[in-house]
Amino acid sequence: MKKLCGIVCLALVVGYGAYLGGVYLGQDAKVFPTRPVDTARLAAMRRYAPALELLTLRAPDGARLVGYFLPRPGAAGRPAPAVLSFCGNAEEQTSFFLWAIGGLPQYTLAGLDYRGYGASTGRPTETALKADALAAFDALAVRLGPGVPIAVMGRSLGCGLAAHVAAARRTAGVVLVTPYDSLAAVGQDSHPFVPVAWLLKYPFDVAPDAARVTAPTLLLVAGADTVIRPRRAARLARLWAGPKETHTIAGVSHSGILDSAEYWPDIRAFLDRCFGADTAGPAPPTGRKAVMNVALALARIIERGFFPLAVGCSALALAWPGLFTWFAPFIPQGLGLIMFGMGLALTVDRFADLAAKWRLVLVGLGLQCTVMPGLALALTRLLHLPPQAALGVILVGACPGGTASNVITYLARGNLALSVTLTLASTMLSPLTTPTIVYWLCGARLHMDFWAMVGSVFWIVAFPVCDGLIIRRLLYRRLKPVLAVLPALSILLITLIIACVVGLTRDTVLAFPGMIILAVVLHNLSGFSLGYAGARLFTRERADAVAIAVEVGMQNSGLGVDLAKTYFSAAAALPAAIFSLEQNLAGIALARWWSRERKPLVARRSPGSPRNASLGSGPDA
Repeated sequence: MKKLCGIVCLALVVGYGAYLGGVYLGQDAKVFPTRPVDTARLAAMRRYAPALELLTLRAPDGARLVGYFLPRPGAAGRPAPAVLSFCGNAEEQTSFFLWAIGGLPQYTLAGLDYRGYGASTGRPTETALKADALAAFDALAVRLGPGVPIAVMGRSLGCGLAAHVAAARRTAGVVLVTPYDSLAAVGQDSHPFVPVAWLLKYPFDVAPDAARVTAPTLLLVAGADTVIRPRRAARLARLWAGPKETHTIAGVSHSGILDSAEYWPDIRAFLDRCFGADTAGPAPPTGRKAVMNVALALARIIERGFFPLAVGCSALALAWPGLFTWFAPFIPQGLGLIMFGMGLALTVDRFADLAAKWRLVLVGLGLQCTVMPGLALALTRLLHLPPQAALGVILVGACPGGTASNVITYLARGNLALSVTLTLASTMLSPLTTPTIVYWLCGARLHMDFWAMVGSVFWIVAFPVCDGLIIRRLLYRRLKPVLAVLPALSILLITLIIACVVGLTRDTVLAFPGMIILAVVLHNLSGFSLGYAGARLFTRERADAVAIAVEVGMQNSGLGVDLAKTYFSAAAALPAAIFSLEQNLAGIALARWWSRERKPLVARRSPGSPRNASLGSGPDA
């Protein structure tokens, strides 16, 4: 026994040592996952900003650094104040410029890709990147001429470079997006059982630079960031010597912060103060702007109260069904309109980014095909449900994801592109998976019309989403004020649809056996929980886990009702009918939980900072 224990301990030590060796040897690829130039973004940048120029710089060791420079006119014939960008470690400069062209329309923009990124040559290291950052600032100052102020802006890894420049050069301001105190601390948060500080070759310790910065600074923190935890920004804020503001955007992830409605307005307002562009203060809102402010205020009220609103309307539908059942013929159009709004809120890059997350799509599909059917079988046996009711519960578990899951993901601030992709994929596969699962678990046979399902999902999901993507690309500037109220419009429509379904199934709901209701509730809530837990095993991004959890927990219950009535009995359709109501109410409650506003973990918005409500957009990191 002692010999066996010794062998086991030795194997564990050797295995742990091999793991540490792998971490050490593979850290370059993790810290610097170099990226080529995104040619589609670059082409779009040239269309939107014809004055865009290539910016090149030759480093002392011979490396050629390549980036972009967008001059803009300022006062008295001089260039406008400039913003020098430093990107995250998984980004190159097109990911900043394409959205900064519209997000910062009054400022000159500049940025160089890191060594090995974009068209730049050389091998990235911490020492080389910091030297390149200072050289980029000096070259930009010469290009602009004396007296033109420059602010530096860093995102993720780039925050350390922006801080280094601000500590060594005179800058007008510093913007740090998803900031950190040291890369070693960030790595330790992700790998608690690894001595990261001993192994890391590139610690990117920001503390020494933070103590020397005197320029005004904005720290923009993602409240739900699981890559760089908010506490890293909190520690950096405590170390920062100069004047600072910390804005925490609640409920957004590390990459999702770029799509937040507060992102570009917060940065613009801060830079305006740094460059002295708003010393006179904002003019009082008049005319259309005042109307829009009222609309935005109403939208925020609706977003905060969407669960009580849904429950209240459902209760009214139980008492007076006629108040809502008139909407029944318009449910497909209502869902299509919601999906069109989601298309307006998405960008093509969101779907393009899924190419790098193809494993998550497979994980989501795998969980959909196993978790809900397995839970259904376990609950029907545990609760001893009658055969037809048990068949109905299993049938719901075997159905694909429904359109409502996309709506709930949208409201929960999950990865909407991943949600839509999973809905499309599971629906396309359902003519094969649903009959197979039902036959395997119940021995019952059914047939599904493949082309009818494809047509349904195309007209309700794919077509309106594509329309929204196209119209956003063509008319984004004009639509920006509307985008900020889209979540509220979606809430009103989904509430109306839920109340309509409750009114249509009122008699069924009121006469439903308690044990079957218990089975349906446990089935749905367990699906959400196991879907989220399963997704967390494969991703650190909360938005991705939320999307998968909602896709797993929410089924196409309308399809379940139709299949049960067609191939089995009305009794088998009852679980799907009650599942439709329960999953929407539970989904709305969870969406409220996932998107809830949290108190900032660090300093609050400064008194002079305006409240912004217009929508900004950006790519995933």
